[in-house]
Amino acid sequence: TPPSITATNEGDDIVIHVSDKRSPIGKVEYSADAEKWIRLTPVDGIGDSPSETYRIKRSAVAGKFVIVRAVDAFFNVGTESIALP
Repeated sequence: TPPSITATNEGDDIVIHVSDKRSPIGKVEYSADAEKWIRLTPVDGIGDSPSETYRIKRSAVAGKFVIVRAVDAFFNVGTESIALP
């Protein structure tokens, strides 16, 4: 199954939580306005568990259409669009 992606706003940060029921999260990236994919680093510094948290500065993507893509250890891909208030 693909990873699940949720996002919340916290100050100037968009907090992204990615979880997978069966395997560790391998890679998480975002794209603003369908431009290049930018890899995110987990808050704890290493992507080694089935539940990870990431942060994007809202000011860096304000006014843009943002998509987050997550890939688990079995190469299942989950995507989610992030609505910016």
